[in-house]
Amino acid sequence: MQPTTRLFKLPAKKNILFIINPIAGIKTKNNIPQLIEKHLNKDKFIPEIKLTRHVGHAMELSHEAVDNGTDMVVAVGGDGTINETATPLVNSNLILGIIPTGSGNGLARHLNLPTNLAQAIEVINNQNVTAIDTASANDRMFFCTAGIGFDSLIGRGFASTQKRGFSGYVNLVIKEFLLFKPLHFKIMADGNAWEKKAFVITVANAGQYGNNAWISPHADIADGKLDLCIISPFPKILAPQLVYQLFNRTMDRNKYMKIQKVESVEIESPDFDYVHLDGESLRIKNKLKIEINPLSLRVLVPET
Repeated sequence: MQPTTRLFKLPAKKNILFIINPIAGIKTKNNIPQLIEKHLNKDKFIPEIKLTRHVGHAMELSHEAVDNGTDMVVAVGGDGTINETATPLVNSNLILGIIPTGSGNGLARHLNLPTNLAQAIEVINNQNVTAIDTASANDRMFFCTAGIGFDSLIGRGFASTQKRGFSGYVNLVIKEFLLFKPLHFKIMADGNAWEKKAFVITVANAGQYGNNAWISPHADIADGKLDLCIISPFPKILAPQLVYQLFNRTMDRNKYMKIQKVESVEIESPDFDYVHLDGESLRIKNKLKIEINPLSLRVLVPET
């Protein structure tokens, strides 16, 4: 009698591209290729590593990965690098991985991704995939937060400062806070219109800016909604309270903060000409239209 033959289909190795921003954050990236070589499971992946050389290069490399049939693209950097890398992957079958090495790492922290690099690579090995919402601001994508007002001023200033990291961010905030005056806005959200002065208007897909500064503590990145967060003008003497609540994840309890769930929002003012998208300053004048793209990006996350 012939023995029964059982056929096992071996899982195909996935082509995975690591896009490394060598100047993101404050830590050296020189050892990341060695860490990938050491910790990445070669039985599952065929890795390729590329370093960015200029602003926008990560997006170019990610577009090439889409065209070349790559299975996964990993952003090694901060929220700006993630933004560039993830934009071409929206509404595609490609999967985004994240190794957070930026100054704030807002999206990575919201997704509970480890900042330890070896542990972040292990998340990639486990291949646990979830779908998250993304958002468009005029013709640009964002994945974490977009903002106008004081936070866009800080985003613009931080992009040009030589002192990176959390301490550089704090110094900039203190310096600009003493001079900043709230702006007047026209706002239309899901068909409802109003006008008001605001210190900050942030549209949050994820809940935090980075460094565990939670602008919208209950934001859900997969609910098909954006959190419209408006901080009204407040006495400057209360600034320490707002900072405490920002890092204590209780900003929603502040009487000067209003948060509402929206699918789209239009914001107009003659007084702004810059916004921030995922912490990166972008020149957009006077009018900003933001819309949600539900469950449009596949991302590797830790197993729960």
